[in-house]
Amino acid sequence: MSTPEHQQTRSPKIPCRSFPALLLLVLVSRPVSANPLLGLHALRAAAAAAMKGSAAASDSKGAATATDATAKGDALAQESPIVIKLWASSVPVAGRLAAKLPLDADEAFYVGKVNVGAQDFSVLFDTAAGNLILPSAGCSNSTCLERRRYTPRASASARPVSLSKTPLAGAMAADTIDIEFDQIELGNGMVTGELWRDTVCLQAASGSGGSAMPCTDLGLVAATEVSEVPFRSMPHDGMLGLGLDGLVAASPLFSFMRRLSSTTGDRLQPQFTLAARGPWAELTFGGPGAAFSRASPPVWRDVARVEDGYWQVRIHSIRVGNITVDHCEQGCRGIIDTGAARLGVPAATVPKLSAAITATMGTTGSGAGCSGPDLQLDLGAGEALKLRAADYYGPSCNSPRLTPLNLGEGFEGVIVLG
Repeated sequence: MSTPEHQQTRSPKIPCRSFPALLLLVLVSRPVSANPLLGLHALRAAAAAAMKGSAAASDSKGAATATDATAKGDALAQESPIVIKLWASSVPVAGRLAAKLPLDADEAFYVGKVNVGAQDFSVLFDTAAGNLILPSAGCSNSTCLERRRYTPRASASARPVSLSKTPLAGAMAADTIDIEFDQIELGNGMVTGELWRDTVCLQAASGSGGSAMPCTDLGLVAATEVSEVPFRSMPHDGMLGLGLDGLVAASPLFSFMRRLSSTTGDRLQPQFTLAARGPWAELTFGGPGAAFSRASPPVWRDVARVEDGYWQVRIHSIRVGNITVDHCEQGCRGIIDTGAARLGVPAATVPKLSAAITATMGTTGSGAGCSGPDLQLDLGAGEALKLRAADYYGPSCNSPRLTPLNLGEGFEGVIVLG
């Protein structure tokens, strides 16, 4: 998860939220695959974003989607959705050691490709971040040197962004920004970078609708300083944030969802879905993709605290089987975070939860695989997000895939759905 902290060196501080965020979220759970690569990702949990409205949904089957409330009942968009194929990329051994993870841990992240200024990068499409962040050619530490670096000078379409719009020494200079990151498995860190804008193209799968390489003009952070923790452990070059306005660095120019919507106009529905299946995943912009199950109609839920910038819904209680582990009397909410690989739970809740979710590994017949009580997150109105033992233990069934959270003020009762 990221938290923008503006420390502009060439322009005054500006608020993160320069326009209202009116968005939707849908949570849909689906059957767990027989041999999931990731515990929670096996649910095919998907986050979906819309540019208008403010409702969220869930049904009782793991994928998610969000769509414009005002568009419900409207005719389908004329253009087919844009499909991006992602692959699961594991944290390297050195990264596991640095993060003090077990060597047999199967932490991995779904990664895809983008083209920025005619330069290719692997990125994490992160629902709990708001910006496109790439290591720049001006960053020379080991974390940056181990990755592809963005070079503005090599792009014919790159332009510096000065929010004050006041040229210095006769030329526009790029403002700088600091962004803090909280990564629940790999640790916390900081990025300092320059603000640029450039042509960003999605590397759509062959056969998807519209242009084979849909592009938009997007603001980005070209990182000049990147902390070793957590970024050196990450198995990708950069990240493209799909969060809401509260996480966007500076202005609507830096919101990928808004810029894509502006570029495509009314040709695409203002939504995206993410469906994960083992080592592969499908990210779709403009409507549900082929991998998104529509067997059950979605049940809409409001996005909680939209101003925070996270795709999050209220959780009324946490249950294991018939036992209520947390009544959430002080309030709980779940943040969908594709930049996390585990289930993040408030530290005070972990001991009681761990004691309740004992699981065993069966070896024969119908009892084969990891088995144990269901972990249920009550969303209210009779709906719950249900995690099976294979989801919260992982395929090895060795120990619960739980990460204790101490996120500080404002994040009490937060559960991170990785």
